[in-house]
Amino acid sequence: MSKVHLTYSDGNYYTVFVDEKEASILESNGNCVISIPEDIAKEWSLFIDKQREWHKYWSKQDNEWFVKRGE
Repeated sequence: MSKVHLTYSDGNYYTVFVDEKEASILESNGNCVISIPEDIAKEWSLFIDKQREWHKYWSKQDNEWFVKRGE
């Protein structure tokens, strides 16, 4: 099982994979840490990788837009 720090803000859930030490610290501070099956962790990791690709794409578009405007 993989550990995930789960938070909720403005109608959205956010997660970060954490190791056992991080999980222990977060839990002792009252944070939500859950265990997820390895197949779900693998699927989530692939999604995160794809999300990073999109972030790079949108960042590039944003930068090009500002360059075109001369900012």
